[in-house]
Amino acid sequence: MVRQEIEEQIRQSCSAGDYPLAAKLLLEAYGSDIASMSGCRLRSDADAGGVFGMFCEDLWRALPSFEFRCSARTWAYVLARHAELRLRAEPQRRPDRNVPFCEQLNELMEGLRTSTAPYRRTRELERLRALRQRLGEEDELILLLRVDRSLGWQEIARVFLPAGCWVDSVALQREAARLRQRFSVIKQRLRGWAEQEGLLPAAAALSEPQTLPG
Repeated sequence: MVRQEIEEQIRQSCSAGDYPLAAKLLLEAYGSDIASMSGCRLRSDADAGGVFGMFCEDLWRALPSFEFRCSARTWAYVLARHAELRLRAEPQRRPDRNVPFCEQLNELMEGLRTSTAPYRRTRELERLRALRQRLGEEDELILLLRVDRSLGWQEIARVFLPAGCWVDSVALQREAARLRQRFSVIKQRLRGWAEQEGLLPAAAALSEPQTLPG
């Protein structure tokens, strides 16, 4: 199913008040990418699992108030980003586990949490990953969202807004332009490190494909 159809089904489910179905559709479409993002960025499986659990709880709580000012996919990354920030601020924090999910949704969440494929571990890829981890937390996220997840710049700008903050299109475009300039600096920095490490040919995987949205 193409993304546009998935987004429309999620929207229709929310409009009908069928939030369990909307959550199921969203998690089936984007949950694996959200879980693997946490796995790539965080240094322990426990932390990655904690972030994914917080993301699922936030999704469940917030779906009735989601106004579709952006795509459900972008919103999922927004929720995941803020769940990760909360865990980084409070490393001992874990989901409350007191949010009542329907049985089917709970099974789907657990399946995504446990079955997400681990990051491929080859020597070269591990060295490239280590280069990315030299970046600051925000720079690493910009790279992941743009290169690995192919988000457009305005979508990425929404992910970086403070929790609960919505801005007009002019401010969003301004933030998108700032992040795009920052991305150019990130690429230059990574290219320099890759050259020093003898990884320059393999570092093409860190570059921005020409077919990405603006």
